[in-house]
Amino acid sequence: MVHLVDYYQGNYLFRGNEPVVNNDTFAYTELTETMKKIIEAQNSEFPTNFELIDMNFLNLFTEEQVLDTKIEEDWYSKHSQSQNFFKWPIFGSITDPDMYSEDKRKEKALTFDNWDTDRLTPRLKIVYDLLHKVDTLPKMIYFHCEHGIDRTGEFGASYVMLHFGWDYGKAIWWDTNIANRLIHIEYQQHAHWYCYYLKYKLGMDISCEIGSKADLLN
Repeated sequence: MVHLVDYYQGNYLFRGNEPVVNNDTFAYTELTETMKKIIEAQNSEFPTNFELIDMNFLNLFTEEQVLDTKIEEDWYSKHSQSQNFFKWPIFGSITDPDMYSEDKRKEKALTFDNWDTDRLTPRLKIVYDLLHKVDTLPKMIYFHCEHGIDRTGEFGASYVMLHFGWDYGKAIWWDTNIANRLIHIEYQQHAHWYCYYLKYKLGMDISCEIGSKADLLN
């Protein structure tokens, strides 16, 4: 479930699922071959040499997530590329911003950076800066969770709202179209809070209305 999100002068940003095969092997070949097909489908040339940068959103609550993260971490360590592996657990939000009055919602959105356990603002900046930094070697940047849907969906929706100016409903529709279902509510809610942060704190002209589920799934 690998999808292209953004690109800049030979650098590419992808989203997807856990890159582990046979429960014990980092799926370097499978992942990069998929990236190659996607890039070539854009009538672009896939580079012979490149950096593979991995943003792992697993929150390590299960043994499977711990083991998968260790497989990735070990691969990067063995290939002397530890600097290209990021462990960024994502937890979502237990509160729905629309349960608050407009004044209270705005108050909480203005302080989003103070309570955002998923650290969206600094992490989105790191991803954007890496994508737009042109070095000798091009970069293949890959952010993911276990299935490439929920935590990945939160981060992906936040990225396209911030950098593409998409409304919240469009960003969630994009997630839904990839997964064929809405992302889990806690990640949907955190992306929703981020939308209100963009609206109130950064002053973006953005709608944070989600629309109906039927609209999203059609």
